[in-house]
Amino acid sequence: MAFYIYILMKYIDPSILEQMKILTEQKLIEKGLPESQIEMSMKMISPGMITFGTVFTFSFWSFLVALIIAFFIRKENKTSIEGGETV
Repeated sequence: MAFYIYILMKYIDPSILEQMKILTEQKLIEKGLPESQIEMSMKMISPGMITFGTVFTFSFWSFLVALIIAFFIRKENKTSIEGGETV
């Protein structure tokens, strides 16, 4: 998905990136942030940064879902320490 987003924003339709920048700038102005912070935020919006964020976000949520699933489907070890017999 991250690869698709990168190709889309970089080569297929770069206007998506410009629209994203315009909307982000408007929201930051509404919040009353200083111009220097707004400029810094605009520099961070690029296809590469969005791709990195997508990879990081999907990795984080996948890990979280895997932990939850593992918690519910784990098997308990039912062997005795002394005798090594299965109970």
